[in-house]
Amino acid sequence: MLQIQVHQNASRRRSSDSKTRLFRPAIAQSTDASIQLIHHTIDNFNIQPDKLALSRINESLSTLQQSRELRIRDAENALRKLSRNLSTLSSQHKETVSSHDSVSHAAEISDLDTKKFRIAKAASEVEIESERLEGELETLKAKLADLEMQGVEGDDHARREREADDATM
Repeated sequence: MLQIQVHQNASRRRSSDSKTRLFRPAIAQSTDASIQLIHHTIDNFNIQPDKLALSRINESLSTLQQSRELRIRDAENALRKLSRNLSTLSSQHKETVSSHDSVSHAAEISDLDTKKFRIAKAASEVEIESERLEGELETLKAKLADLEMQGVEGDDHARREREADDATM
């Protein structure tokens, strides 16, 4: 059966080859005419404005790409700078944390609080003493004013008593 199919395929090829030989000159003429028609059609198209538009688009794309590259480069530089800052600050933070002694810090805070309360108590006591002394000052000022009104000899009653007691007078 395989031999029959091979024989049939060979006979079909021969018959199609003979048909192609008959139409080949017509196809060649038709192909030449088609090529000429295509060339005339292309020549009649006004593609210059399209070419100019494409060149402007390519130029814009190139400018846009350069702008993007510049912004990316600037962003990368800023990122590097921030990264260096972060690294510096991180190392300073680690150093500060490692040098911090929480026990001694707590003791120092406690001492400072004790001193603060002592100072506040002393200030309160000084303020109370100051108010007491101000009251005493006012009392003494009143006595002084009273004595100044009496004069050097004193009041009349005290002067009479002195004169009565004094035998020389």
